[in-house]
Amino acid sequence: MTPHGLVLSVAGLIGLLLAAPSAPAQTSRADSAKSYVERGGAWLKKGEIERAISDFDLAIATDRRLAAAWYNRGLARYRQGDRLSALRDYNQTLQLAPRHVETLLNRGIVFLEQGDFSAAGRDFDAVIEINPRHARAHHNRGIARERAGDDTGALADLSRALALAPRVATIWNNRGRAWLLKDDYERALEDLNRALELDPQLPGVWDNRARVWFSRGEFTRALADFERMIRKNP
Repeated sequence: MTPHGLVLSVAGLIGLLLAAPSAPAQTSRADSAKSYVERGGAWLKKGEIERAISDFDLAIATDRRLAAAWYNRGLARYRQGDRLSALRDYNQTLQLAPRHVETLLNRGIVFLEQGDFSAAGRDFDAVIEINPRHARAHHNRGIARERAGDDTGALADLSRALALAPRVATIWNNRGRAWLLKDDYERALEDLNRALELDPQLPGVWDNRARVWFSRGEFTRALADFERMIRKNP
């Protein structure tokens, strides 16, 4: 059985912080591109993904050096389910703004979903180099390390993430899962119970705890948690 784990979420929309400075003669063109980004962002917030992408397309056609347009189009494409196009847009964003943390985080998640754990780890490494106290980056690097088979590195990163963000239930759940994978059932239970205290609705936490009970031979408790999981997600 493979326990249930979660990465911490894809970063959301950005404003025009990544806009490249324009020469005075280009002001009108740059302003038009920024207006398209703003309108595209409004569409994306409303869930109108196609309209958002159309506006980001217009922004890029107007000013190809506007990093915010590439980033936000990547985000829209990711939400649309088009991971490869999102990855191309994130790559272009990082050509223009190589230290943009949210793009590095989002690209790392795409790599993680594709099973390229080394590439994911490099992006999360880059975020941590920029900001050593970035809890999401430590957490997601921990997930990448776990999936690559580095249980020790995974636990170190998840523990660091908890030191930085002790009230995030997802991190407790995922460290509990990491302890479960190492057959340390007592520590797994401690972390999963803490996750449930913080968020009883968290997807997967009942499933992970059921697997701990099952591994310990406590089948009645395992069944009760599996039933809770089914009730929450039939």
